[in-house]
Amino acid sequence: MSRAVSYRPNTGAKDDRYFMLPHINEACATTAQEWIVEFNLNPTGYEDPCAGSGEMTRHWPGAAAYDLNPEPNQYGIEIKQRDFFKHTQPYTPGLFMIMNVPYGYGSNAAIAFVNHAADYADYLLVVVPATWERGIYDNRINPYFHKVASKLLPENAFYLPDNNNKVHDVPSVMQLWVRKDTPRAKTVRRTASDIIEVRRNKGSALHRTPDVAIRRQGISAKSANEIITKNFNELTKDNYFYIFIKKGLKRKVMAALRNIDWMSIASTNMTVPGINKTHVINLVEQYIAAR
Repeated sequence: MSRAVSYRPNTGAKDDRYFMLPHINEACATTAQEWIVEFNLNPTGYEDPCAGSGEMTRHWPGAAAYDLNPEPNQYGIEIKQRDFFKHTQPYTPGLFMIMNVPYGYGSNAAIAFVNHAADYADYLLVVVPATWERGIYDNRINPYFHKVASKLLPENAFYLPDNNNKVHDVPSVMQLWVRKDTPRAKTVRRTASDIIEVRRNKGSALHRTPDVAIRRQGISAKSANEIITKNFNELTKDNYFYIFIKKGLKRKVMAALRNIDWMSIASTNMTVPGINKTHVINLVEQYIAAR
């Protein structure tokens, strides 16, 4: 099977090859093995289709290892050369695939890797861009795979094998996807709820005055007071979402907006730190429901 993918320019990583540092691989393997027990999974075998230098594979004894450009390794792992996108194999019940995938432009390589692997396996342990935590790519993944667990990786978790092994930071998350008999529900992007409505001005005049505005881009460089504002006349309109609060809920919503850690959420974006409308609605609802 051949899938068209493109890679992001000027990242310092050839074809988006980011290898995880040894201690990160070890921590990820420990967590993944705990997930296997927690979710009562029954792997029948393990395979790493993008093994690189074997740093991830070595924590899964007996795993078959492949890579488009295998790197030498010190672990005695035989990593066979293979172009995963041109490869086909029979579906194997219980097969557990381990993948630190290339990300690609707009996650296109990651999505293609995951969907190709889904044709052959029951369990997919993947390291992907942290933006996947937002669910924005869920609808592009094989619908019979359900995300059951995830863990954000720490900063500076990678090195660049094609750039003098330079330590590199790229917001990433490890996720576990499991095949089930029924398709998962589609992720719906939201702009309003029973609590708030979130709008973007896009340079046009708003028909009514919002209750508050929240910065949607560049959040990591702003303090909490600068993220949430009522100084509408001073805003760069396209960088903010305008929030309209339903009657009687202003106190609760404002408390949520001021206490949610927007910087942490925004930092999962791989380019400009930011948030989307669905993020705002879901997080405000969760904050209020928990209190």
